[in-house]
Amino acid sequence: MIRKDVEKSKFEIIPDLSDNNEPINVQMTISLGVATMPEDAKDGKDLLRNADRALYIGGKQAGRNRVGIYEENSGMKVTN
Repeated sequence: MIRKDVEKSKFEIIPDLSDNNEPINVQMTISLGVATMPEDAKDGKDLLRNADRALYIGGKQAGRNRVGIYEENSGMKVTN
């Protein structure tokens, strides 16, 4: 839901690296990594590490604008 809401939204920015300082609308996408506790981690450090793995392996390597879900026994799961 969060990923799709960001994808549908337009964000107004004001470029500051050019002579044209007129606001422009941009669209963005995000990739997310998800892990749960206590299923995927015994402490906060493991939880962050596994969510980070899910982000980079499941969310980024599978393509952008995805959600990678960490699953201890079956590897990564990726959703659109």
